Amino acid sequence: MEKFSLFIGIDLGKKEFFAAFRQKGMLIKVVCYENSASGIARFIEEIKTFGLEFSQILIALEHCGVYLEKLVMALHSEELVCWLWDPLIAKNAPLDLNRHKDDIRDAKAMALLAEMHQARAKQYLPPTAEQEELKALFRLRAQLVKHRTKFYNQYHANQDKAIPHPISHQILEQWIQNSSEQIQEIEQKIKELIFQSERLKRMHQILLSIPGIGPVLATQLIEITQGFTSFQSEKALAKYAGTLPLEHLSGSSVKRKPRSSKKCYKPLKVNLTMGATSTIREGLFFDKFYRYKTQVQKIEHLKVINIIRNIILKLAVKLVKLDQEFDPEIFKKNKKSWQVFLDLS
Repeated sequence: MEKFSLFIGIDLGKKEFFAAFRQKGMLIKVVCYENSASGIARFIEEIKTFGLEFSQILIALEHCGVYLEKLVMALHSEELVCWLWDPLIAKNAPLDLNRHKDDIRDAKAMALLAEMHQARAKQYLPPTAEQEELKALFRLRAQLVKHRTKFYNQYHANQDKAIPHPISHQILEQWIQNSSEQIQEIEQKIKELIFQSERLKRMHQILLSIPGIGPVLATQLIEITQGFTSFQSEKALAKYAGTLPLEHLSGSSVKRKPRSSKKCYKPLKVNLTMGATSTIREGLFFDKFYRYKTQVQKIEHLKVINIIRNIILKLAVKLVKLDQEFDPEIFKKNKKSWQVFLDLS
């Protein structure tokens, strides 16, 4: 039995958005609204003219970053079902050949896709104020680190010159110092924000006990998973991070060996790689494991690093769920229970 009676596909832009209305398998109309408080209010009033309960209406649109925040928050406050699509899925979902592209066509396509796949609809829940603040602080820190790295490179390039420029040296040195102070300030605010919540504080404590996870990766995992609530399993998180090897088969033909996808959230993948690499140094937790895999089993370096990345992710998800800190002795004693995961990796 169909749950929804009205399907609305939205193509959202910075200043305006197009909404395509479908009902009983037919396109009713396509209307353009301003992406502002007044335009969103007019859109909601238009929905009410259909005389349906809001639970019978499905609104579908692509996830397009900050442009959708005002619209999604307004729809959520009205208890309308809003379904966000990944842009890559929306792009590849239509069954016809796309020979051209425009906003009205995209809105119509989203309405049709919502009607065709309504059984898979999942209501989008906006992040809490706490989650939004943590996300903003973490991404601001990442931007400052990037700028500081650029200043470091320019600073050393200036020093390598035959005749270093004194003013450039002074200014770059000041910029590096200012960036470092701002990064420390943001890290302190992130720590204070996490420690305000006993639940997040406990998660942070558990994550820091896992080999390969430091303060930055721990905060990133909490932010991305919205406190480990937005991913159903460690496999889903590994797919998002781009560390889960995926098969490519057709019948009995193996097109290629299993490998991880490049379609992933790269900042998380980078931090996982750095964390995994830090644990294979001499005397550290995965040192013997790494040497056995590379020297005895002759497995490539990057493949072993990927195994360790997946172990770190699985440990994070499992231990947060169990509310237990990492215990190296228990991990070593129960290593047989990880064989399925290691084979998967």
